[in-house]
Amino acid sequence: MPRFRRVKAHYLTATEKEKYFISLYVRHGAVEEKISYCERRAALQPGAGAKILKRTAVQEEIDRRMEPVRLEQMRQCVLGEAVAQAKAAMQEALAETAASIKQMNITTEVLEGQLMQIVVGLDWDKYPKVKLEAIKAALVVNGMLEVKSTGWLSLPASALRSS
Repeated sequence: MPRFRRVKAHYLTATEKEKYFISLYVRHGAVEEKISYCERRAALQPGAGAKILKRTAVQEEIDRRMEPVRLEQMRQCVLGEAVAQAKAAMQEALAETAASIKQMNITTEVLEGQLMQIVVGLDWDKYPKVKLEAIKAALVVNGMLEVKSTGWLSLPASALRSS
C-alpha cells in the first residue's frame, strides 16, 4: 500500500490553498484571532485570508462546518443550566430534611430499639451484609466497638472468661 506524502502548503495550487485555509480556520474555531496564523500555515499572503472569508460561499461553508460545534455548545449550555437547577433543588430538599430532623425528638432508647429490631428481625440467609452492619452499629452504640478501626474498646465478658 503506497504511503501518502505530506505536501507543503507552498506547493499547493491557489484553490487548494484556499480550501486548506478554510479547513484550518474551522479547525481552530473560526475566530478572527486565528486568521493570520491560518494564512501563514496555508502559505497565503497577509490579508488574503480576510478576503477569502468575505465571500458568501465561504461563509456558508464555514457555517455548515461549524453547525455541529454550535449545537454541542448549546447542548452543553442547556445541560449546565439543568445541572444548576437540579443542584439547587437538591440543596433545598436537603435543607428541608435537615430542618425536619432537627424537629424530631429522637432518644437513644428509640435508636437502640430500632437497631435491635433490625438485628433480631433480619434473616441471615437473605440479608447477611445488612445484619452484620446492624450488629456492628449496635456494638458501636453500646460503646464496645470503635467506629473507624472496628477495634474493640472493651472486650465483652464472655471473651474475658474464655482466656
